[in-house]
Amino acid sequence: MRSDLTSGLRLASMSAAVLVLGLTAAGCSGGTDEPRAARPTFSPPTITTTPAPQSADGLSLPLEAYFLTPDQTRTVARAQNMLISDCMRRFGFSYPVNANGGSELSPVKEVLRPLFLTESKAARWGYHATTERRAQINQGQAGTAPKLSPAAQAVLTGTAKSHGGQDVPKGGCFAHGRDSIESGAAKVKLPPWMKGADDDKPPPGAAPAMRSARADPGYLPQSMLNGAFDLALSDPRTKQADAGWSACMKQSGYAYASVDAILRDGRWAASDVPSAPEIATAVTDARCRVKVKYGGLMYALQLGYQKAMIDMYADSLNQVKQANEAMVRNATKVLSGNAAD
Repeated sequence: MRSDLTSGLRLASMSAAVLVLGLTAAGCSGGTDEPRAARPTFSPPTITTTPAPQSADGLSLPLEAYFLTPDQTRTVARAQNMLISDCMRRFGFSYPVNANGGSELSPVKEVLRPLFLTESKAARWGYHATTERRAQINQGQAGTAPKLSPAAQAVLTGTAKSHGGQDVPKGGCFAHGRDSIESGAAKVKLPPWMKGADDDKPPPGAAPAMRSARADPGYLPQSMLNGAFDLALSDPRTKQADAGWSACMKQSGYAYASVDAILRDGRWAASDVPSAPEIATAVTDARCRVKVKYGGLMYALQLGYQKAMIDMYADSLNQVKQANEAMVRNATKVLSGNAAD
């Protein structure tokens, strides 16, 4: 990865535990004409004083309580992979268990981190990932699924009903591992506006192991995390801050309408190392962000919008917590050898 600042702005709707395994099922609605309930509206939160933190270090947001921690994510991923590996072995296939995959940053930190840019970081790295960040990215990618033969893939995903005279579990070895880890985790009740008639169905022609993204316990908090970010981004106070930031940038000859726009500039990914123009742009950007307190404002707005969302969906989020606890409990048993395969 050449540039990393855009990675936290739009997160996938699957939980980190599933992303680590590399076999996801982000299914789509089947195209039903059934109308959905109207999306709720949230009043802009009151902010009396805009904070001015210099980085995302030490910052948190309320929704963080409804995600697995990075350590828990690795625990769940490793246990699930162990179950998958054991299942695959019964059919004569090898499936490696990765012990270290998974990001060191929570989904909340991934959202907050790109909002802040220090002059020192900008002067050294521009918009490129630091050495530390590259290590985090590499670790997060370390748990992707291995390349398998067609026969092994069929057993993994459940496309094959049997192999070598043995019946393949419904949904394959992947579903066997996933469902074992999620045993006892109640299905999260999604808000009506997020759910259509076909939302619980996998995409047409999908392997039996696949399911709708909405079936994942992390779907609701991840959707709310993304939603709160979008609400903060479109808040009139952010628009005002963007205007001040844009005017500041223009004084140095840079024409960008918003911080979001500069983070999405594709030129930063054009090379493996930051160019002199990139560094100059980033340094000016860092100074202008501090001037308008951009990171602190976006943080405060997300804080307010998330609190409103949590109040509205407290019951469903408590189900998410219970599901997370069940997964961690099951995974811990698997890793300690106290769970039956």
